[in-house]
Amino acid sequence: MTSVLWIGVVIALAGFVIVLKACVPKPKKAQKWEKANIMKQLLALSESESAIPASAPSRKKTRAVAGTRPVAFPRTPARGVSRPAPSQPGRC
Repeated sequence: MTSVLWIGVVIALAGFVIVLKACVPKPKKAQKWEKANIMKQLLALSESESAIPASAPSRKKTRAVAGTRPVAFPRTPARGVSRPAPSQPGRC
């Protein structure tokens, strides 16, 4: 009796999936005039990029203060940071 019920549920789900796939709208394709506008925009963009001379990327110049040196990371841990106590063997 339950197998008949499961078969009915599976058939109903399959039908539901088929109906949903039939109702989903397909993506709109671009018309010829839309494609032409896009091509014109891309051509204008590439022409404007080629007109700009390629220059080396500029680096930000920083001024070093006398007596200091740049450090990426601190070498010692920050104060106030507690470390766990080492466990002692034989104690629980």
